[in-house]
Amino acid sequence: MVAKTKKNSKTTSKNQFVKAWKKLTKDFNWRAFVFNSLYYLVKGMPGWFCIYALAPWFLVLLSVSMFSRFGQVFNIAAVVAGILIVHIISGFTANTHLKDKNKTNAKIDFEAPTEYLAMSKMRFFVLSLLSGSLYTCYWQYKNWKAIAAATKEKIMPVFRGYIFEIFFIYPLFMRIKKHLGQQNKNAKILTFCGIFAVLIYLLSSGIAFFENMINLKEASNIFILGLLFCNILISLVYTLPFLPVQSAVNSYMTQTFPQKEPKKKLTWGEYVVVLVGFLFCYASYGFYIRTKNPLPYLASLSQQQQVAIGQTIGHAYRNIHGYKAVCADSNFQLKDYPEEFKRAMAEELDGLEQVLMRDNISLEQSFNIFVQGDILEQIQEELHNELKIISNPDDEGVASACQLLDADAADIAQNVADEIRPFYHEILTPLFKE
Repeated sequence: MVAKTKKNSKTTSKNQFVKAWKKLTKDFNWRAFVFNSLYYLVKGMPGWFCIYALAPWFLVLLSVSMFSRFGQVFNIAAVVAGILIVHIISGFTANTHLKDKNKTNAKIDFEAPTEYLAMSKMRFFVLSLLSGSLYTCYWQYKNWKAIAAATKEKIMPVFRGYIFEIFFIYPLFMRIKKHLGQQNKNAKILTFCGIFAVLIYLLSSGIAFFENMINLKEASNIFILGLLFCNILISLVYTLPFLPVQSAVNSYMTQTFPQKEPKKKLTWGEYVVVLVGFLFCYASYGFYIRTKNPLPYLASLSQQQQVAIGQTIGHAYRNIHGYKAVCADSNFQLKDYPEEFKRAMAEELDGLEQVLMRDNISLEQSFNIFVQGDILEQIQEELHNELKIISNPDDEGVASACQLLDADAADIAQNVADEIRPFYHEILTPLFKE
């Protein structure tokens, strides 16, 4: 008897627990629990979407700041617990929010005549393709704005058309389909168009993510052009499902607003969208396209060898033309020193020219390539200051120093050559053996 009483007591407790659990989970929304903020976004509750999207991040930051001193494991547990709490709250409150939304929607006439954006399909196709399909966002924004004006719904067209376009492409197509009616031949294909547009959008997002992982500065021109072609192709394909929708919109507008003519002139907003889309989707690749290097052999050398060649050309210019130009500014014609330098460095200068001729440029031509602009001004300033130090005190220019340079041209040129030669042979001599 006592055993039977205990068994009945356990059964009663179990039944009470089941009843309590059913009562507790009666209004629990499992979809909201799993998908959290995305559930509110799809259901058209952007305010609650923002709250539930930001809440987990806030709790993560709070958990990290409060529990980081207790160790990594405890910190991870606190973060998981915080995110789980947000999902649980979302599950318990979703149905209440949904009921409030349905009450509001009951007062809205979703079939109210709506002035959608009517235009020719060719116009839509061209603008979308030129803008890298960014025009489709503008098109969705304008149509959601028209819906809001017609139904007096509290929606944010910018939010639906630009920021979270992916979640509202299909609902917009279905709104247009509902206005046309199920029997309209133009309406039957809109469901397929909505699904197709979403899939292409996801594909293009994946490609964009892939592009962000690539360092285009180091990519080849062929690869960059391939990405550009891929973007054009994606824009083309993404635009296609919108064309039947535009045809459906034009049909609806002709029936509902016969006096309303399709849009022909571009607005400032359209100009901006097309320009921004073209620059970011297409023209931006131009920054990474590199023209063919006029010096392919030198470009193939190591960075150290390229720098060494540039410095050697600079040394040659200083002694062959640099001193001569600075002296000419002080009305002194330097004659002997440049020739003596060429004689002292004859072998090295000849070897340097052999290297340069692999790109079909002479030593003299290399001066015009490597010694110009700021580099030329810097060399002339350095040479002027150098000669000024050894000039006579009463010499306003550097003519007296230039006279000394010409007077001892052979010795000075030899000393300069002896200083340059070790560096030259260490870096550049191996190139002669190639």
